[in-house]
Amino acid sequence: MKKRILELIPYGFILFFALCFTRPAFAHGGEPRLEISVERMNPGGIVDLRGVDFEPEEIITLMLVNSRSTISLGEVVADV
Repeated sequence: MKKRILELIPYGFILFFALCFTRPAFAHGGEPRLEISVERMNPGGIVDLRGVDFEPEEIITLMLVNSRSTISLGEVVADV
């Protein structure tokens, strides 16, 4: 019995360190964000927006914001 316990001690240390010093893995990236297709464009051009890590059916308000004004573009419902 004592020999069996002594054989299991190294596995106990490995398990202890694995549980204490590893970071958990999450299924999603974390913070919701928008990915924009272009950095600059001419007036009248088309911009593709892609939402990442939003919850399904979440309502997102789109706005253009600079230091002097805010322009509301409307609301969008996130999908899968």
